[in-house]
Amino acid sequence: GVLSLSIAHGFPWSDIKEMSSKIIAITDNDKPKAQKIAKELAMEFFDLRHQTQPPYVTLDGAMARVSSHNLPKPMVLADVSDNAGGGAASDSTFILRELLDKKVKDAAIAMFWDPGVVKLAFEVGEGAEFDIRLGGKLGPQSGPPIDARAKVLKLEKDVFIKFGGSRKGTNPIGDAVALQIEGVTVIVNTKRSQCHSLDCFTKLGVDPSTKKVVVVKSMQHFHAAYAPIASEVVYVAAPGALVPDWALLPYTKADRTQ
Repeated sequence: GVLSLSIAHGFPWSDIKEMSSKIIAITDNDKPKAQKIAKELAMEFFDLRHQTQPPYVTLDGAMARVSSHNLPKPMVLADVSDNAGGGAASDSTFILRELLDKKVKDAAIAMFWDPGVVKLAFEVGEGAEFDIRLGGKLGPQSGPPIDARAKVLKLEKDVFIKFGGSRKGTNPIGDAVALQIEGVTVIVNTKRSQCHSLDCFTKLGVDPSTKKVVVVKSMQHFHAAYAPIASEVVYVAAPGALVPDWALLPYTKADRTQ
């Protein structure tokens, strides 16, 4: 008989020979049966690929939705291309630049990894205003840095955030600050991490449920905590290291024959 069937999902941003999804079938010493059922399930899984892909929208498309958004709960934008959990820098500026250029009010974004800005914020202190160059530090995929006047709302040392799902754990995000740049509250930290829970904001004195727009630099781990406070969740295929458009990825080692 069949003892176990498992799906091992792939990681499409890792350019290695073995990069793909796999079906693992374990039988009671019946290899032909295992091979047959694994292949059948693999083809079913492959045929579902368009249904299992989140409905990504372009950055322009997301901004169009933001401009017409007038519901009492915030619109949550997932900046999936800058998800630190997948290896991105967590300092891309594309979405923040759009929010500022379009003069969006009551917006919040977490978390920018920028230790230099955090250090300066601690030096000037809460309530102070200072000129910063935020993000865009780790290369072209992070976009150009944002030069802006910022007010320091809150400073916190050695912050830990919970994971938002049912199996709660915690992880450190280092020192963190909340800054106000025009209509956008920006959380900046020193230890790269994706935005797992509301703690990314609330630990810095910011209530994301009161905002019009909330941006999280995360692929999916944010969802359990943010879906309950959101009018809708929009997965944004902004530019970035983890852009979810496989045609744009310059694979050199992945085996396309699998």
